[in-house]
Amino acid sequence: MILDAESNIIGWAYEEHRQIYPMPGWVEHDPIEIWEKTRYVISETLKHSGVDS
Repeated sequence: MILDAESNIIGWAYEEHRQIYPMPGWVEHDPIEIWEKTRYVISETLKHSGVDS
């Protein structure tokens, strides 16, 4: 999420990542998937906000 000086939202993006359940009560995440989706969300947020990266 990107906010302007008046705290107005000028850009945001969202992506879900998989949750892996190897055993009951356990959850795992793929760090590569999280990193790739984080990069994508940052790129999309900047693109839709009009802010230069």
